Amino acid sequence: MVVGLDVESDGDADFLIGSLNGSDRLLLNDGTGALTAVAGIFDAAPSRGTLGMAIADLNGDFRLDVVEGQGEVPSHQDERIYLATDAIGPDTAPPHVRTATVGATILGRISDNRTPNAPHDWQSITARWNGGEAPMTWYGENLFRAIVPTDAEPVTVCAVDAAGNQTCSS
Repeated sequence: MVVGLDVESDGDADFLIGSLNGSDRLLLNDGTGALTAVAGIFDAAPSRGTLGMAIADLNGDFRLDVVEGQGEVPSHQDERIYLATDAIGPDTAPPHVRTATVGATILGRISDNRTPNAPHDWQSITARWNGGEAPMTWYGENLFRAIVPTDAEPVTVCAVDAAGNQTCSS
């Protein structure tokens, strides 16, 4: 199981690896593509059965926490929850916003450097124009849309992530 995220808010893809036969691990990308395993993030005992991993800020500290689903092993291991410690910094990276217009529909591909993406990861995503604004509707993964008046120009899409980091399209 692999989950992509940006642990250090530096714009580089880092990875969580869930293992069926060893320790789960966090790999940090140094920006050149070299990955380094970080010690002390998961329990010292191997999980030997991680089938699923999800990330979210479970306790409101703007750090990504990990939930693991365990299975297919004869041991009595329960599902696991790892709350981030000070070893993981809070989210300080602004979201990425790309937009396209199709008629009166504004389409946005908006991400916060992690997968999967869900509505609870955002404070707001809006399409704004002179004299108005409309909330954008999530319709899967990193995709959002809004209907705007045909004479709305220029339209800017602004995204505010759960940690309060903001970006607006040009």
